[in-house]
Amino acid sequence: MSVNPLQEILTGQQFQQCVNFYEADQRLDQNDRLTIATALQSIALKSNLVGYTCGMLGFFAPTAYFKLAKKPAPTPWFLIQYPFLSLCLGFGTLIVGNNVTTKHLFNKAKQDVTQYPPNANVYNIWQNMSYQNIGAYTLYYFRTSFNPMFIIRDPRLATKGPLIDEKLRQKQGNNTHFTDAVGLGNYDNQGNRHDLGVVDKLKLHHGFDVSKDT
Repeated sequence: MSVNPLQEILTGQQFQQCVNFYEADQRLDQNDRLTIATALQSIALKSNLVGYTCGMLGFFAPTAYFKLAKKPAPTPWFLIQYPFLSLCLGFGTLIVGNNVTTKHLFNKAKQDVTQYPPNANVYNIWQNMSYQNIGAYTLYYFRTSFNPMFIIRDPRLATKGPLIDEKLRQKQGNNTHFTDAVGLGNYDNQGNRHDLGVVDKLKLHHGFDVSKDT
């Protein structure tokens, strides 16, 4: 009896999450998929806007401190004071601002789908998604809303894992999410891979539409 390759790199809980997601996903129609994709796109766009704003504020914070406090600048010939510290603060506040906003908006969206009249199919999907993997879900629902060939196959019937290579095997267990194991959004129902181009990856990350024919 052949062993399901997904169960080799996923824990029992992770594999069950994959099955739950598959079963909920099968009940969606095209409009449901487009609704989810649009909501995820909005979250990504707003999160990046907040993240970049926080990053800019963090970057200029040391310089603004000396300006507002009217204290002598340690390096008056520099436009930016403490450039290394400013850079660290900028990156730190960008990442924190983006993650906190994504989590807040994602949880808010999960609550919004319970409003009357509720869509049980869409609700079940939101309960089986996590904000940490919002990029994979966004790509998946954009692609499946335009092309059903990208709809995930039953993980219980997997005979070979698309992304089960040596790199994934080294990450097996708690470090692997089922979206990585099944290549969510990157593989069609024949097991063929369709990677996004660099431009589309940037657009997806920043919450903009990706190519419908990719």
